[in-house]
Amino acid sequence: MILSAIWDTGATRTFINRHFSEKLDLIPIEFQPVVGANGSQMAGLVVLAIKLPNGLFIPDKRAFICDLPDSVNILIGMDIIQLGDFHISNAGGKTLFSFVVPSLPTPFSLAEEAGKLNGQKDQKID
Repeated sequence: MILSAIWDTGATRTFINRHFSEKLDLIPIEFQPVVGANGSQMAGLVVLAIKLPNGLFIPDKRAFICDLPDSVNILIGMDIIQLGDFHISNAGGKTLFSFVVPSLPTPFSLAEEAGKLNGQKDQKID
């Protein structure tokens, strides 16, 4: 099943659309309080297996059921994003998104790479 997702680095947890969870007949294993931009509420917690387009399979991921826009089936939060490296590039007017697990063995700085291209050193922002 193909679904639409939003990657949200501001969300600590992953959420699934209430209507979509009903279509999948998901039953919450428990209820927990969830705090968001619109306040606090009790939300059902379900366990999902997620397969990303790049073939990465994430089993046994807990997600909260919530009201998301109908066009969004799942909101992927930092509980998944922190499992690997998340990168967005906009070279040549084309946006490229990549997510790999595990993280690459050598960390790199996009600012440093841009500085090399521009013949400059990294700039530190405090």
